[in-house]
Amino acid sequence: MQQEAEPAEHDLFVPVSTGLVRADATALADLDNEAKKHGQTTVMYVIPYVLRPDAASGVWQSLLSMMDELKSIGVNPVILTGKSDGNENANYMMGRPVRIKRNSTTYEGTFLARKRSAKKALRESQPDVVVSEESLASTLNWTVIRAMPRDRSGNRPAPVVGHHHGRIESLDKTTKIFEQIVRRVGMMKTIARSYASLTSPSYATKDFWVDIFDGLIDGKEYLVIPNAIDLEELAPKGREKLWDDGRKTVVFTGRLEDRKGVLTLMEAICKYTPRDAFKHIKFKIGGEGPLKEQLLQMRADAGLSDNEVEFIGFLNRDNSKVDLLDPQKAGKPDLLQVIESMDIGVASSNEGEGEGIWAKEICAAGKLAIITRIDGHNEVIKGAKESFFRGIPPNNPQAMAAGILELAGISSSWAGDLGKEGVLHMQKYSAKVIAPQHFEIYTKTKEENDLKRKVQWDKRRTPKRIYRGAKVAMKRPRTVFRKYR
Repeated sequence: MQQEAEPAEHDLFVPVSTGLVRADATALADLDNEAKKHGQTTVMYVIPYVLRPDAASGVWQSLLSMMDELKSIGVNPVILTGKSDGNENANYMMGRPVRIKRNSTTYEGTFLARKRSAKKALRESQPDVVVSEESLASTLNWTVIRAMPRDRSGNRPAPVVGHHHGRIESLDKTTKIFEQIVRRVGMMKTIARSYASLTSPSYATKDFWVDIFDGLIDGKEYLVIPNAIDLEELAPKGREKLWDDGRKTVVFTGRLEDRKGVLTLMEAICKYTPRDAFKHIKFKIGGEGPLKEQLLQMRADAGLSDNEVEFIGFLNRDNSKVDLLDPQKAGKPDLLQVIESMDIGVASSNEGEGEGIWAKEICAAGKLAIITRIDGHNEVIKGAKESFFRGIPPNNPQAMAAGILELAGISSSWAGDLGKEGVLHMQKYSAKVIAPQHFEIYTKTKEENDLKRKVQWDKRRTPKRIYRGAKVAMKRPRTVFRKYR
């Protein structure tokens, strides 16, 4: 009996013919035809974070993964972000970056944005839809929403679609205080009332934000659309393999902070990985963050060196798309090269994952994965057989070390076969599948908004009522005139 030839490695990354992909491909063709019929839809994405080359952003990465696909089906994207040096991705920048630390994470949000600047950006771009990303991360989205003209009925020139990515298991004291402030000043109510619909990448994230808004978004359409990943970008490209010394390479990359579980990973390496195991495996930790010095000290206390555990710093996603004249970046590998070179990827977060893009990228690249079983990750691996990954409880260094050693013991040929299962499981998160779902929301909300009374972008906002103080002020000159006549 003639044996069937094994498919080439790159053939695995061609979209598979499952019912789901065929259905979405049909929907994509229909939406593409619709887009050509009606012309392009201008969508403004309001991102409240700073987009710098040296600052990772899950919000930006999830959007970037499907940007080309969105453009191909009729979306004209306009990016509005916080002001920063080196930001070449934004069409408009405003406000001032402020470093915020809350819920075990640190980020740069945008504050003090001028309403006048937001009005100018809106009038120049005249978007058909405004997508408000992570509306409560800073005041930028609030400023943009307040800058939109509206009539007495609350109609706006463009509908607002809320897109909430992040979540957390429990709010810390700082966040609870911030939540009370935004409620009292009316920021949360203004944002909630502006939404025509909402989306989130997972059901856990949706439930989290429904609780946060506490009745303010009841009755509004709220859909779950997973984050997209670029399967073609993650496919093997024959890049030069890094660290090829015969040992398996285990990689973690992300912010070096507690919620990413990097302390758990380091404890698993230092305390529960036998010294003999380093003859067969090595660890590479990418990223920057507040815990780096502590992690380096843990490595030193364990008597390990760069040969066993190396910190490779912040990684550009693709060196071909950035300026490498900077001496600090010269000679450094990029993330795509690291992914292609690794054998095992670790998604070790212990909380706060809306869905988990890194966990998806490990599996989509055909690599074996250690994935913690938290709400965001559980939806990524739902329905998958535990073959190409090991699901472990969060904050459990012993289980993590055992999982890593188990996967490292798998032969390269068998690991390749298991990796194929991961690639197939991730096809449903392809940008070709996810982008049409977002486009459908944009066109639907735009059509519903067009049925209402059309408000022009240059229209001044009409107040719902004239306050008593304003009436008194208008009568005062007439009273003075009568007195001296």
